[in-house]
Amino acid sequence: MKIKVSEYRKKARASLEGQWGINAWIIFLSIVIGIVLQEIFGGFFPTGSTQSNIFNFLLQHVLVFAFTYGVYYISLVVVRGGQAKPNLLFAVFQKEYFVPILLINLFNAVVNWLINGIIFLPGFLIGGFNTYVDLLFNGNTAPQQIMPDYTIDLSFAVLTTLLFFVSLFAMTVVMGLFQFAAWTKFDYPKLTVIQSLRYAWFLLKDRIWTYLLLQLSFIGWYILGFIALFFGLLWVIVYVNVSIAEFYEQARIEKGSPMEYFSLG
Repeated sequence: MKIKVSEYRKKARASLEGQWGINAWIIFLSIVIGIVLQEIFGGFFPTGSTQSNIFNFLLQHVLVFAFTYGVYYISLVVVRGGQAKPNLLFAVFQKEYFVPILLINLFNAVVNWLINGIIFLPGFLIGGFNTYVDLLFNGNTAPQQIMPDYTIDLSFAVLTTLLFFVSLFAMTVVMGLFQFAAWTKFDYPKLTVIQSLRYAWFLLKDRIWTYLLLQLSFIGWYILGFIALFFGLLWVIVYVNVSIAEFYEQARIEKGSPMEYFSLG
């Protein structure tokens, strides 16, 4: 049964009836917690140092990430008729969830890094080649003279723009995959991380275009959120998260449980 993008948004609005405010507050709380943790632990090393960058990466991906996935968990609770509660932000810290969701988050970070590295490699190669040509034919030129003068190379600008959109497309799909994997792990704790990822891909693979259209349908809402300053975005994020949770729930209902999938596989 094919459902229109507008139907997912309609279902999300129905699920959020009477709960918009508390969900926006939870999003705000998750952001504040991240900022507070950064302030508490971020002063151990000089700002901008290698140690500081490594520490910030670890802080984000080993601790703060849990609150992002806690927000995802709450979105699924809302979709299923439950009540959003601030204490659910800490759901990931339950023993059965923390390590698997941590691994899902780390895999997500690594995959995004690899995708960007591969997609933007042609741009880096072209930039490096241009510098090499300048050095080759301007051997007596001072280093500061061969540095880019910020004039626009049209072909390079077009390539960079195309690569940006390819990267955005790939990262959006990857985000959906790992978000689905996290929800799968919440629903079926006995599955391994790999099984959760396989089932998430099973849910997403034949409806990627619909998923992308659903994400794109919120562009106007993001613009309105920016116009309404920071606080408007809180409601937009709530709307998006619950709509994507509706998308996951519909796919899971249509395709059956992972137990059925793996028994068939």
